[in-house]
Amino acid sequence: MDRLLNSLRAQSSALDQSLAQPRFAVVSSVDPTTATARVTLQPEGVLSGWLPVLSPWTGAGWGMCAPPGPGDQVLVLAQEGNAEHGVIVGRAFSLTQQPPSAPAGELWLVHSSGSSIKLLNSGTVAISGPVTIAGSVNVTGDLHVSGNIFDSQNSLADLRTHYDIHTHVDSRGGTTSPPNPQD
Repeated sequence: MDRLLNSLRAQSSALDQSLAQPRFAVVSSVDPTTATARVTLQPEGVLSGWLPVLSPWTGAGWGMCAPPGPGDQVLVLAQEGNAEHGVIVGRAFSLTQQPPSAPAGELWLVHSSGSSIKLLNSGTVAISGPVTIAGSVNVTGDLHVSGNIFDSQNSLADLRTHYDIHTHVDSRGGTTSPPNPQD
């Protein structure tokens, strides 16, 4: 009887090993139009088919889109235990792709160019890099600018320079002196 039970256990264990397990892989190519990627499964080096990349927010024409790039290390889960039908569930940092050094409790979005959006523990939102805004901007509170302010034609400094040298014609036909600039 023990032989039979041991044989059943061995057979059961062999079946467990044949099920597809989560695997690390390296992205080899990406199709951003379909949010899919091909990966090389590690350590065997087997190239997959096109696998969907999961996202925390999705919808028709909206959502969070941050496709992996070639060389990124990702985790692949086999859908319903079938290794031929996997899904990329996320990326992992590695020795070659080190994480940004964000303190605990902060959220950092950092681009390889150095541009970033950081939600800091202090409650501050820090943005670095060029920013383009399409649409209206409403500011409640003070606006402190270090640098110049431009519209579609000139800078505010150019407007001040032009204003500071202007004169008026008085009622007797003479001109007034240039205004005295106020800080």
